[in-house]
Amino acid sequence: MKKLVNLFIGFLNSLVKALQNGISAVAGLFKSIFLALTNFVKWIVAGFISAILASISSVKQFFQYLIGLVKKGITYFKPTYTVVFTMYHVIPGIPVQGKPDHHSFGKGEWKKAGDFYDKLVAKTQQFKIAPVEVQLIKGKKKILKTHHLGPVQELKTMKMSA
Repeated sequence: MKKLVNLFIGFLNSLVKALQNGISAVAGLFKSIFLALTNFVKWIVAGFISAILASISSVKQFFQYLIGLVKKGITYFKPTYTVVFTMYHVIPGIPVQGKPDHHSFGKGEWKKAGDFYDKLVAKTQQFKIAPVEVQLIKGKKKILKTHHLGPVQELKTMKMSA
């Protein structure tokens, strides 16, 4: 009887070990399935995030392109600027000659034209070149600034040659 009890206990121990091994195998299976699913979800989320970031980047590039087009469109309608430097030559007995020098600036380049005008006026005053007229012209006709050095107004009323 003792042998039968020992055999039964051995059988139960073997059954318990088999169940433990089976349960641990099933738990390992569930664990690997869970890890696979979490990695899959991470992969999907990373893909969505990269797609969203790529979309944001392309939208940003599109808006920068549109802003560039708008700036070019606005610049198209801005006026050009010209600085005219006219030096008058007075020789007795010969008609007064005015020699204009035109310095043209592109559309919307108000700051460059204004800086050039200011530098030109400063240099003519520094070297005391007379009679001289310096004009800053917007577009084709509108005179924004004029600077006379010497009797330019009187010379303009005299007989001029081309």
